Order: sequence, then structure tokens, then C-alpha cells
Amino acid sequence: MCGRCHGVKYDKVVAKADISTLKPYLGSIPPDLSQMIKSQGEEYLHKFINDPQKILLGTGMPRVGLTEETEAKVINYLDVVGDPKKEDRGELGKYFILFALVLAFFAYAWKKNEFANAGIEH
Repeated sequence: MCGRCHGVKYDKVVAKADISTLKPYLGSIPPDLSQMIKSQGEEYLHKFINDPQKILLGTGMPRVGLTEETEAKVINYLDVVGDPKKEDRGELGKYFILFALVLAFFAYAWKKNEFANAGIEH
């Protein structure tokens, strides 16, 4: 349903409606949804999907009426499209922490060695 008016540039989805007819009808051009979850957040999208008029007064977007399951799928889709490398970064974080711990160990060993050679007690 969203694809009637909204595009998702990062997934190469183009709105089915003609933009030139949407602007006079809705009052503005519907935004691209590629980065919507990053710019507005998941909670905002939940609220907006359920009652767009309450969040954005005067918007031409109708109340969509999605089930909770469908809404979760839409939010998940926008999350994946908006940040396709999210899982990769999560995996990389584990390796970064391991690297930092190994580096800290070597830094401590070096400090202990330098202070021992200088005759400084710590």
C-alpha cells in the first residue's frame, strides 16, 4: 500500500502514483521512506502508521489500518532498507572489543616493563 505514494530509493522502489498529481491532491510530495526509520525512529513510525493525522496535522496520508504483524513487517523492512549493514556492524563490534582488550593487555605489559627498567615502583 505504501508504494502507491511513497518510494524507497535504497530498494529501487518507485511510487506507482504520478508525483505531479500527488502534490496538488495531498499538498506536498510524499517522502521517500529509505531513511525514515533512521531520521524519525521506530516509535515515531509505529505512532505515525496507526494515526498519521495525530502526528502530522493536515497530512494527506490516510490511516492505513495495518495489523500488528503487518506493521512489524513494514517497520522491519524499513529498518533493513535504511541500514543494510546493521548486522555486520554488530558482528564487527565483538571483534573490536576483543581487539581493544588485547591492545590493553599489551599496553599494560609494555608499561610494566618500561617502569621496571626505569626502576619506578607502581
